[in-house]
Amino acid sequence: METIEKVKIYQLTEKSVFIDTTDFLLINGKEVKLGETRSTSYSNSLSGRERIQTKQPENIVRAVFEIWGDEPTEPEPEQPQMEETTPEEEAPEEEERVYDANEDESTVPEPELPLKPEIQSEEDMIEVKNNTE
Repeated sequence: METIEKVKIYQLTEKSVFIDTTDFLLINGKEVKLGETRSTSYSNSLSGRERIQTKQPENIVRAVFEIWGDEPTEPEPEQPQMEETTPEEEAPEEEERVYDANEDESTVPEPELPLKPEIQSEEDMIEVKNNTE
């Protein structure tokens, strides 16, 4: 059996890039998706450049750096200071609520959906093949 990892570059700008990775299993010449697509974003900062070089295939890094150039354009993201808390100080879990179908729609909160960039073109997808036994 053979696994195929497909890597898609989304919204590549001088400041950042979004990269989606999906694994497929090749069975009798047909690709079957394995698990969920993993999305990762990288900023054109020093740490973002280091992360993309260690996490992505060389051909993806070269394509991104072609747009980003030789120097970072973004400042390092600020790291939030972690405060130590005891279990008593931790925030309570959000309460679940069942909504009545007859309830006024204005009182029902909109679900939060993850933002995902759109595919720019089929050419943004690059396949990396791995052999597994």
